[in-house]
Amino acid sequence: MSISLVYLCRGKDAGVDAAEKFIHFYSKYESGCDHDLVVIFKGWDKSQIKDKENLKVKFLYLSANIIELEDDGFDWAAFMRVTPMLKTDFVCYLNTFSRPLCNLWLKNMYDCIKIKDVGICGATASYKAWRFSFPLFEFRLLPMIIYPLKVLRRLSNHLLLLGYYPRKFCPHIRSNGFAVKRKQFLSFVSSTTIPKSKRDCYRLESGIGSYSNYVTEENQRLVLVDKNGNFFDILDWIKSKTYCCPGQPELCIADNNTDLYNKQSVANKRQMEFDVWGSVLHE
Repeated sequence: MSISLVYLCRGKDAGVDAAEKFIHFYSKYESGCDHDLVVIFKGWDKSQIKDKENLKVKFLYLSANIIELEDDGFDWAAFMRVTPMLKTDFVCYLNTFSRPLCNLWLKNMYDCIKIKDVGICGATASYKAWRFSFPLFEFRLLPMIIYPLKVLRRLSNHLLLLGYYPRKFCPHIRSNGFAVKRKQFLSFVSSTTIPKSKRDCYRLESGIGSYSNYVTEENQRLVLVDKNGNFFDILDWIKSKTYCCPGQPELCIADNNTDLYNKQSVANKRQMEFDVWGSVLHE
């Protein structure tokens, strides 16, 4: 087997329901390729022991290798720590709220990351970085009242992350539902410290010191993969119909952010689209 599928099973914050949902969809859809299923357990309270043991039984039934790690450093710490334990050439990482949405979802990722000049591929991507931009303005009473707070929040994030991002665009594959070449990822991990804050995670995902930027500097491609096995390079990401677009019809792996987008009002969807792509896709 040449690809490991790493699923992060974190108990806190509705993790039990999320894990049950992952098991359901993982069993429902054919992955399309042989793989080692590796499940990381972290962040479980004493009150969740029974749920944890029940989930372990279900994952063992799926022939999973179970690894327990300490609950620090968010998702990135778990991915960074587990990678040296793996033996496969390639790895696909999923966070707690991930679930496949189609058959052949893992095969499509595997076929993509095997391409020599592809450094990372994923189910979702984004153009924009954590730099200040004014939120979209709505001519309605409540949005008008809270608009100054939105501006201040964005300005605060901008100042706290200043220097870690380019001026406008920072194309990156999101750090969930993504696949890498294991040895190359290990090289990145060896020179990277475990994140201590959410902002550290943002920088690893999309900043100047991100893994996407790391492989770009190695003259390798960042590729978005849709549910039909189509591959999209950076300039075509916005046309992929995968993430933060009306209906997200070509998405192959869902997560909490794709779910969040689906639940929003049209106005909020437009804001999310602008924050991801720099353009509004809703008419």
